[in-house]
Amino acid sequence: MEPQAATESITPRDTMAGNYDVIASWFLTEWHEAPREQVAEFLRRIWEQQGSPVAKVLDLCCGTGLLLRELVEYGYDVTGVDASPTALKLAEQHLGPAHARLVEAELPAIPLEEQFDAVVCSGGAFTHLPNSTVLLQSFQAAHRVLRPGGTFVFDLFSETLMQRFVEYTEGAPRGINVESRGLTFFLSCHRPAVANAYDMTFVQFARNGATETYTRSSEVHRVHTRPRDRAVDLAVQAGFRQVEVFDNYRQRPWSPETLYETYVAVKPGGPSA
Repeated sequence: MEPQAATESITPRDTMAGNYDVIASWFLTEWHEAPREQVAEFLRRIWEQQGSPVAKVLDLCCGTGLLLRELVEYGYDVTGVDASPTALKLAEQHLGPAHARLVEAELPAIPLEEQFDAVVCSGGAFTHLPNSTVLLQSFQAAHRVLRPGGTFVFDLFSETLMQRFVEYTEGAPRGINVESRGLTFFLSCHRPAVANAYDMTFVQFARNGATETYTRSSEVHRVHTRPRDRAVDLAVQAGFRQVEVFDNYRQRPWSPETLYETYVAVKPGGPSA
């Protein structure tokens, strides 16, 4: 697609948030990311297996509220935290009349004092944290707001997934046309001279249906993969126990082919302690 007219977005981060749902749908269909319905069902089953009732749930990096909506439909009392005000506005729209509290904050900060029965962080959000220190601080923050016996579930992009992205865009960026939803974007992924890091570049052309013009925006997202043993060790350092690793929100163990590693950790001190 060659747009007839394009302007450069002056707020690329918020532009990316505004187009998140379209891009997320592509990840679901082409890159086998777990649908939010599958994530919510996995969470429900894990929480039931822990044998400790879950009512209050905190969703870190909740984005546009796709998972929040599923959890609300299950009847949970949910709170969402995200750094993007645009994403939170879209989350309000997705939730509609459903009740959910939305808080603007950026990890590792969680500006809440009460405790929750469960904390979740999905969509590979932790993979974007710059180093193990910030990841540990985020784990510690999640630990602080969990009640004793509470469950912490998060996921990380695997090395297998990121290597596939490199191979997918090798030689030239890949164009993905979602024109039916007003967006065309180009993706490239390469490894910088930093251990366990990948740079994912998104260039977007968002169509304005009224004027038939396009707004161009671009962002580079640095993604950091971490060995499973290292991620588990950081969770243990933060105070969690019973850390298990599953395959993409399915109740089966991870394998070398796993694309999205799903971690389940428990804060000590509950009824099963």
